[in-house]
Amino acid sequence: MTLAQQRRYEVLAFNILIIGTAVSTLINYYYKQSFWAPHTKHTTHIALVVVLPFFIWQFYGIRKGKRWAKLSYVILTIIGWIFLALDYKRMLPKMSTPAPVAINAIVQNLLTVVEVALLILSLRKPTPEPLSATAD
Repeated sequence: MTLAQQRRYEVLAFNILIIGTAVSTLINYYYKQSFWAPHTKHTTHIALVVVLPFFIWQFYGIRKGKRWAKLSYVILTIIGWIFLALDYKRMLPKMSTPAPVAINAIVQNLLTVVEVALLILSLRKPTPEPLSATAD
């Protein structure tokens, strides 16, 4: 993998991450789900405000190709998948929400798989690009 390929993977992962987050936020806002739900506790909103700067910094780091950002995103996502698998009994009823919300949850999880795959690929050390032969 060349440095240019690695950069494309990082940028593609970042773009999927940002667009997916924006679309998911809009869908959740429209259907009053997740942080927009009327019954959400104040402590949840406080946690969001405290954690959000880290995620913005992490996304920025991914865009800039920082190894710490890519590794932390991959590790946190895998930990999230483990907790999702262990908490499936609580998560399954969420699929009985309005169809766009359920589809959004499925698509977001599939996009996360793609993001993690791209970031894992971009973690490889780039090989030196071959010197192009110059015509004299």
